[in-house]
Amino acid sequence: MLLRAGRLQLLLPQVEVGAAEFLDGAVQPSLERGFFEVASGDGQPSRLLVALSDRMDLLAEPPQARFLMTAFPVRPGILMCWDGVQVLLDVDITPRALPPAMMAPGTPVSEYVEFGEEIAFVGDADRLLAHVFSAQD
Repeated sequence: MLLRAGRLQLLLPQVEVGAAEFLDGAVQPSLERGFFEVASGDGQPSRLLVALSDRMDLLAEPPQARFLMTAFPVRPGILMCWDGVQVLLDVDITPRALPPAMMAPGTPVSEYVEFGEEIAFVGDADRLLAHVFSAQD
């Protein structure tokens, strides 16, 4: 599944990403740095929302242009917001290793793929969420 957040594009296995939902509730800061609360609107409790920057850092303010959010079955209760969510069907993907100069400790990706003139970083939900929670500390 191709997930877009600004210029950042992440490619995660579809089975690791929950269904996309429209972000139509009010977004407020939470008590946890880097996290926001999004109202459910149906009387349910607020849910935690995370927004990544182009560099995979946690954003301090909710981005106005993000209108989609996805959950992750490996971490129920956490949502991430995106500019775009796309299921890739019948696409030949050949991941390439990131150059060593782009690898930093804790980087949640180690490969990338090319889509025309753009690239997407390849990862998995476990590593991405571990990165999110380590960035929060």
